[in-house]
Amino acid sequence: MGAAASPGIVRGPAFLCPCSQRLAIPRHAVGESELPQELERLEAAIRNAEHELHILQDETGKTLGKKEAEIFEVQKLLLHDATLLNEITGRCLREKINVEAALARWMWAVTSCFHTFLSRTRPIHRLASGEHGCCLRTPKSSALSYGRSFA
Repeated sequence: MGAAASPGIVRGPAFLCPCSQRLAIPRHAVGESELPQELERLEAAIRNAEHELHILQDETGKTLGKKEAEIFEVQKLLLHDATLLNEITGRCLREKINVEAALARWMWAVTSCFHTFLSRTRPIHRLASGEHGCCLRTPKSSALSYGRSFA
């Protein structure tokens, strides 16, 4: 762990996350009779992930504090999100594919929507930040100020 230099700034070792590397997600057809076992695999994976999150939460609580460990509660809740589970099981059953492939397809759809949203709102962010000489003007009495101010 690094040492806090001031609120919001930390000095310490940085770790490179291989998150940007594409993973090879296995995809294979699942026969009608194998679908119940495939869904059981999903349930087992969720139980295992929840157990691992519980361990991480306990370790984090002991080393960093209970408040910092609360982030894992949100992650555990996501494991049981009805929309996510319905999407994964629905894809698995409709397309007769393994759960990893169903999850990967759902993740691709969500990230595609997110990237589309970002690309469509980028001009607004540029305007608000003052890029390209533009800015949003607010009254001098306003507490909010975007971009550069003009005299």
